[in-house]
Amino acid sequence: MSSVRDDPAMPLYYFLLHLWLHLGDGEAFIRSLSLIFFVASVPLIYAVASRLAGTRVALVATVLLTLNQNAVHRAQEARGYSLTLFLVILATYLAIRLIEASGRRVLIAYVATALLAVTSHAFALFAVSAHSVVFIVARRHRVPWRTVGMIVGVIITTGLLLWFGPLGEAVRKHRFSWIAQVPASRVLIPIGVLTGQGSGRFPIPYLIVSGVGVIALALRLRNKDERWKAAVPLAWLLVPLIGSFTASFFYPMFFARYLVVVVPALIIVAAIGVTTIKPSFAAIAVSLVIIFIATQSLNAEYRETKNEEWRAATRSILARAEPGDEIIFFHPNGANPYAYYVENADATSRAPRMLWPLNDPKTGGFVRPPIESIPNKLEYAKGRLWLVNAYDSLDERAQILTDDIRQAIVARYELEDFQIFRGGIRVSLFERAT
Repeated sequence: MSSVRDDPAMPLYYFLLHLWLHLGDGEAFIRSLSLIFFVASVPLIYAVASRLAGTRVALVATVLLTLNQNAVHRAQEARGYSLTLFLVILATYLAIRLIEASGRRVLIAYVATALLAVTSHAFALFAVSAHSVVFIVARRHRVPWRTVGMIVGVIITTGLLLWFGPLGEAVRKHRFSWIAQVPASRVLIPIGVLTGQGSGRFPIPYLIVSGVGVIALALRLRNKDERWKAAVPLAWLLVPLIGSFTASFFYPMFFARYLVVVVPALIIVAAIGVTTIKPSFAAIAVSLVIIFIATQSLNAEYRETKNEEWRAATRSILARAEPGDEIIFFHPNGANPYAYYVENADATSRAPRMLWPLNDPKTGGFVRPPIESIPNKLEYAKGRLWLVNAYDSLDERAQILTDDIRQAIVARYELEDFQIFRGGIRVSLFERAT
């Protein structure tokens, strides 16, 4: 269970993965766990959207989730984001059921699901907080809102205790230390990533219809009978975005990958915006544009990043490794698949020694010193150096650090070989300068 130490923000997923590995350990089989949760999320979002806004909105939302490149990408990773997506949608569905027809069984199911969601990823706390807002708005309905409020309070308090305890310290230290602060002027960039519409100007149509959806929902807030239904997607969308952006002033965390809890809400809001547009041919035209962009993003996903070639990259390194070689992974996430394939090849003894991140013999995982310390570690490197760059386009700070590391390497080494593998994996081999 060393992965929990490596990635303490999603302990539930790694517990389930530990059980899953008893059934098989092939690469495709390992990733299929995430795929199962993503597939299960599709009918769930239909159920949520249909109860909030009707069948038309539900159908559009289902299509948008199925074609969301960001969600599809997470469904192919051996990470817990699809599990979080599934649990947050399920918890929201149960919250709706609790408001529509309160009952002890639904209440117990909601509390259990919300707690599981929080243990699947810390950001699920924002979604549960959004539910508490909805319960307050729905207090006039036949729902034991005081009891629900107390239980939601317990869930949030439990999450905060975890956050400010050892788990939270590990999360803040290891998961947020490399994330750059997002200025207000660029806040739409991570939100654009969540749309699954690609980068640049491509998410603009999606964001426009989402804005239309927000306005339509805001107008529905004036209707007392429909107020809570409008509050569900609005609170679900805004509470995590505003909460994480505000918290980023203390610990930078406003990062698209962690905001997976917002994806279903954004999709439902966009679906409401699409169905609100009049006349109908305009709505159809906008829908076709969004679907076209989504399919192009998916095509680019499979064409450019299909099957990150960590297996091939690891084999290439092991085939040319020499005694005394050392290796640095610019982004620590790259060390995990590399270590997996090294262990599968029974090649630990001949693999280059890890300079960063550091192996932790107690847990079998990795210790991550400050990434700025990498240039200093090069002074103690004795043999050839392998530098593996992956995921270094995550933010501007990452690119700056990559340049600093490269400059430190050039001052001490000469490039001997360079290879590029699919998925943005770049492997460089350096010899000590003579």
